[in-house]
Amino acid sequence: MSKKIWIEWIGLWGSGKTTAINDIFKLLDASEYKISSSQIFFSQNRDKKNINIIQSNILHASPRSGILLLKFLYLYIPIYFRASFNKDIIVLRELRSFLRCYLARLSLVNKDTDITMWEGEFHLMPILNLKKKVANNLINHLFQTNQNRVNAFVFLKADIETVKSRIIRDQKEGTNIRFNQKQTNLYIGFLQQFNINQNYLINMLKE
Repeated sequence: MSKKIWIEWIGLWGSGKTTAINDIFKLLDASEYKISSSQIFFSQNRDKKNINIIQSNILHASPRSGILLLKFLYLYIPIYFRASFNKDIIVLRELRSFLRCYLARLSLVNKDTDITMWEGEFHLMPILNLKKKVANNLINHLFQTNQNRVNAFVFLKADIETVKSRIIRDQKEGTNIRFNQKQTNLYIGFLQQFNINQNYLINMLKE
């Protein structure tokens, strides 16, 4: 494959992103293509993930990766301080995931894989309640990070009531746990705003 492809998956919690990525991965795994996904990276135990991130972003970092990380932190830190000042539990929690996802992106974007399926920063951006200028800057930075890839997007649209029932079902069954029990109602209550922000992001990407 002459062009390396990076596919971003966007959708509400419980919209089926992880299931779809895993199913497609199984279909492509026996093909001639080298396939990677966010699920493979984040299914590793914490120590292995941290070691991979440290090796890629500190020990074996290229000058370009170092510059990209500094630019990312320049955008990220003000968002973190704003969320801390506002004591926004959801944003603070997802910002930690956002940082881990970006560090993982830096460690994987230059790997010799033909197709990468990624459920990460673009999925998380609508949760962060970003202003348009900040969101635009982050989008441009993510495209800059992925400049050696063809970028594609898959949006899984799901009805909010369907998503709520899936989240509650998964929590009861103890499968695909997204939040701790105390935070479930808080996150479910945020779904409407998540959906509004997500539609706004998609329109920005179309532009």
